[in-house]
Amino acid sequence: MRDVLGARFPPRDRDSRSLGRLNMIIVVKLVPDWWKIASLFLLLGCMIIAWTNKPANGAVIINIIIIIIPVLVAIYLACYTLYRLLDRYEVGEDENDGTTSAGDAWAQMRYPEQPKGRRRPRLQHHNTWNGTGTMIGDRISRTYSLLAPNQSPSYNDYNVGWISALPIELAAARAMLDEIHQPLLAREFDDNTYVLGRIGFHNVVITCLPYGVYGPVTAAAVATRMRSTFQSIRLGLMVGIGGGVPSQGDIRQGDVVVSKPSTQSGGVLQCDTEFEQTSTLNNPPHVLLNALANLQAIHIVEGNCISGLVSTMLSQNPALKDSVIPTENDRLFAASYDHCGAKGSCKDCDERHLIVRKTREQISPQVHYGQIASVTRVLRNGTTRDEIAKRLGGTLCFEMEAAGLMDNFPCLVIRGISDYADSHKNDHWQGYAAATAAAYAKELLSVIAPREIATQREVFQQYRHDKQDWVY
Repeated sequence: MRDVLGARFPPRDRDSRSLGRLNMIIVVKLVPDWWKIASLFLLLGCMIIAWTNKPANGAVIINIIIIIIPVLVAIYLACYTLYRLLDRYEVGEDENDGTTSAGDAWAQMRYPEQPKGRRRPRLQHHNTWNGTGTMIGDRISRTYSLLAPNQSPSYNDYNVGWISALPIELAAARAMLDEIHQPLLAREFDDNTYVLGRIGFHNVVITCLPYGVYGPVTAAAVATRMRSTFQSIRLGLMVGIGGGVPSQGDIRQGDVVVSKPSTQSGGVLQCDTEFEQTSTLNNPPHVLLNALANLQAIHIVEGNCISGLVSTMLSQNPALKDSVIPTENDRLFAASYDHCGAKGSCKDCDERHLIVRKTREQISPQVHYGQIASVTRVLRNGTTRDEIAKRLGGTLCFEMEAAGLMDNFPCLVIRGISDYADSHKNDHWQGYAAATAAAYAKELLSVIAPREIATQREVFQQYRHDKQDWVY
């Protein structure tokens, strides 16, 4: 079976089968295969002997045997054929109450038997449906739990690290989780606060920078503590908001910019206080770059699902509506025109300097792939913004934390556009931009299979089994 994340046709719910069919499968499977074959030949032999040695006078007992034995053989053959037809369903026993587990049956279908002597990783064994689901286009219809029922996660169960800078970004990330896990006991050396949960098949750990303390140094310290605590993390995501550069393309508020490596950079440029490039940071992990190519191809054919995910998030979390829904329209002023009036509102700005842009055919925010500049101070001038972006080789977005992560915390930078890095900058679009960035991150994880994150050796190291775990 194909993974539910990315599958066009999700597997039919096994629980919809009648109880009678399940009991029939269980009863037939109680008889070992070797016994079935041996008893079949035995019955056939008895029938042949009875037929060849029947007396001339036609004794009643022999006639009865000749009639009954073929009937029994026919019934047995019908049961055995039915058993073979239903053999692809693997019925398991729940550890708590002895009832049939639907998740175990689907686990057998999804992960066929392997050579003996190798343990099945818990990551693959416990993929039971938890009764929830999120529709991402036609690709996701339900979500599965990586943990067995009543099983508490550990530090080694999390392989995706997600870092945000602002509380609104953390709120959007938390709202995108398919399942929220209970917090773990804090480590002595770790001052971070984490939100633990699951997106699709991936267990995710999310953290936020300290309130009011931003920048690359703080981001690097937070990432270092996260990796020390969750040592099984194999990929990272830096998800939040940024300032867009509309002169480099049709970039609008609410759009998403994703760091993309090129021959000149790894996707993120580090700049000093004068907005001069100081270094080129490392590329994101290959598993993320492969996922980017896959997701971009899907978007070309089908379009993205950002609006749908944001709508679902708001319907499930109504309290977020006040923070996510923008209170002003998206308005872009000429780069040379400075803001007038009170800070935070452009109601006093001259609308004659507004730039008229073509109405988009698609409602969903657009995704842009390119270069992101990580700066050390906020940029608030349209003319300077365009000059710096051009000098740096076509920067699409400005942000302030990624420079502290790329060399020590391999990650992909995903930024929702909340402003245009000019004097008209305000906070009206921050919530929506944070939500669209989190939605893209969730959609990205939907095209990454768990095996692409952790190698088989790492899976065996992370998941230990007790003597009750089965092997094949």
